[in-house]
Amino acid sequence: MNKESSALGLWTLTAVVVASMVGAGVFTTSGFALGDLGSPFRVLAAWMIGGLLAICGALSYGALARLIPDSAGEYLYLSRTVHPAVGFVAGWVSLLAGFTAAIAYAALTFAAYAAPLADGSFAPNVVATVVIAVAALLHALHVKQGAWVQNAAVALKLSLILGFCVFALIEPGTSAWTGLAEIRNETREIPPFSAAAFAQTLMWVSFSYSGFNAAVYIAGEVPSARERVPR
Repeated sequence: MNKESSALGLWTLTAVVVASMVGAGVFTTSGFALGDLGSPFRVLAAWMIGGLLAICGALSYGALARLIPDSAGEYLYLSRTVHPAVGFVAGWVSLLAGFTAAIAYAALTFAAYAAPLADGSFAPNVVATVVIAVAALLHALHVKQGAWVQNAAVALKLSLILGFCVFALIEPGTSAWTGLAEIRNETREIPPFSAAAFAQTLMWVSFSYSGFNAAVYIAGEVPSARERVPR
């Protein structure tokens, strides 16, 4: 396909990264992390360390994207810079675990949220499979139309997040939930620090940060990829 006809600009590349990073991992990780670590400061420390690792990864991928402005991500980068065998193994790991598991998780999450609307008419596995098939067909037919749908979905997602934040600020609050009060309670006993629990939390945090490199997988469809993809 002609790169100019696909018209994947900086906004679309940014939207791909946002869509890959802002999701179930971001919204669920901190709750489990607080339960394991027992301190919001430890949770923030895990997010900070994970963020630094993600920044290092993004800088590395940006440099590689300038050097090799083609699609395929780490498969291509490792094949060209280390050895084709290393890229081959990375490609199979991504196929069997990295991407497949993430796609399945996202589709099953969608099915779980859609279940009340379907009123039990469809099995969750069926809904998840249909979602994956429709998304694959949409992106396979035409890159530009797929990009439009992707951008619209990201805009909706960010608008909903902003709406929740504004609602939380202006709503006087009638909930009986006391979670924040318990966290602020200085007399509450904080469990001793556990390196194993912190490492496990850091793993899930890193999973939530994954997606910062999403733009490199479509670099071959981007005009002026050497400049746009690293940005």
